[in-house]
Amino acid sequence: MYSRIFALNLIRIGHLKNCRIEFVPQHDNAYQMVLITQEGQGGDENLLEDERGRPAAFLTVSEAKRVAMSLGFTEDSIKLPKTKTPDTRD
Repeated sequence: MYSRIFALNLIRIGHLKNCRIEFVPQHDNAYQMVLITQEGQGGDENLLEDERGRPAAFLTVSEAKRVAMSLGFTEDSIKLPKTKTPDTRD
């Protein structure tokens, strides 16, 4: 995982070209969380961390997409989840 500034620099130099937005499995009564993961060099892992070193999580796909685009990823380089929306529960 990287801080926002380090991830931004890796994108600028071309080290990170794609990212994936995915849902985090949660208990039935918990909010679904969304993570941004990196793809390519460095393997598949969480891309961003918060100030405490935990994976940076978002409540919606659109929020995660907005953050990924603010880092410099283009819409074509962001892979969205192909599963249910976070508001849908089993």
